[in-house]
Amino acid sequence: MSAAGLQDRRDSMALRLRLEELRAENPHKYPRDYAAELGISEAELTPFFYGGRVQALHDVAAVLAALAQGPRVKLMARVSYAVLEIFSNVHFSLKRGLLVSEAERCYVALDPTEIGSLFYLSPEKVGDNAAILLFVRQGSAALKFYIAAHDFDTARLTQHAKSFAARELTTAAALGEIRQKFLGDFEAPTVVAADTPRRLIESAAADGTELAFELVHAAVAVFIRHTPQKVIDARGWFNILDADFNLHLKEDAIDRVTGTGDNHRQMLYLENAAREAITIYSKESK
Repeated sequence: MSAAGLQDRRDSMALRLRLEELRAENPHKYPRDYAAELGISEAELTPFFYGGRVQALHDVAAVLAALAQGPRVKLMARVSYAVLEIFSNVHFSLKRGLLVSEAERCYVALDPTEIGSLFYLSPEKVGDNAAILLFVRQGSAALKFYIAAHDFDTARLTQHAKSFAARELTTAAALGEIRQKFLGDFEAPTVVAADTPRRLIESAAADGTELAFELVHAAVAVFIRHTPQKVIDARGWFNILDADFNLHLKEDAIDRVTGTGDNHRQMLYLENAAREAITIYSKESK
């Protein structure tokens, strides 16, 4: 083994030992928290955190094509203070250089130039789901797709890649057009005193109002429509816990809320101190 290879092995062993110490001290932290303490990215941590359950994947288009072969998946997108989860079919195509999936209630666009690591995570125990973990180039988590293990065959990814290339399209509805379909003529709203996201969500649940949740950064754009029903607090998070959609919101981590709207609709723009942002839109109540 070369000197460089030997040093890499020593570094890996030291990292594993330090991770074990951190997990013993506080076993309930998220992987991103351990990564921050270790001074590495979440993508770099992933092989150490999950051990032999992780397999690196290298063809994003093939993976997305494989996801379309099975039933609906659980898609999770997040910033540090908010998690969006929806059960939806995904059928990605290459459109204007982006990898785009347009389902009835869930629009997702990925920029392949901003995607970094990609992993397959096998179930921890029988009955658990497998997952596809997608990270941006800087190493932070962008998306997760939870799937039944038998619905994803890594050995057939080359075949899926060929079928994906055959489905390439040249035009697509942009995110702005998707948003416009939801909001109608809500094009130039007036700046208003911002409501709290809690108040907007609880009001929508009471009135049967459909909301839209939008998360956008360099690598991914997600736009999800949902009418909240079960709204509860749990373990310091404000939550929507419905059968096909979940939102987990850490309200005390939101640094600024700005709002626009008219007499019937609102748009809330939520940011934390690091300027991670999500937007919540409301339609007119039924």
